[in-house]
Amino acid sequence: MNFKDALAELNNNKKIRRPKWGNIHLAKDEDGNIKSYRLEALNFRYDLDILNSDGWEILHENDLENLNFVDIIPHLRQHKRARFESWPKSTYIEESGNSFIMWQFCEYDFKPNFECFISDDWEVLDE
Repeated sequence: MNFKDALAELNNNKKIRRPKWGNIHLAKDEDGNIKSYRLEALNFRYDLDILNSDGWEILHENDLENLNFVDIIPHLRQHKRARFESWPKSTYIEESGNSFIMWQFCEYDFKPNFECFISDDWEVLDE
């Protein structure tokens, strides 16, 4: 789809992107501004209090909510993703070797170049 059509979708609160962007997409923020969002790995810092923390859920498993941290460890070892109830919906952790990686969509200002305006490879992301 061309940029004009993609912009119309964006104005209807859809997320859009160009395939060559990979894990980057555009969406409107809470104030209606167009922002760029990129999935980034962040440092997951924790202390021993995490062992007693409740409110964890396994992503894409409707019946696995409000778990204790110790209960999610076997799921992480099966390469599933988990999130804590107070985190943004797009933030989660996963196991990587002997450590955890936290993933989160980070927000950036969108500054289009001319190629964005003339490209016809825009697509709407499925929710």
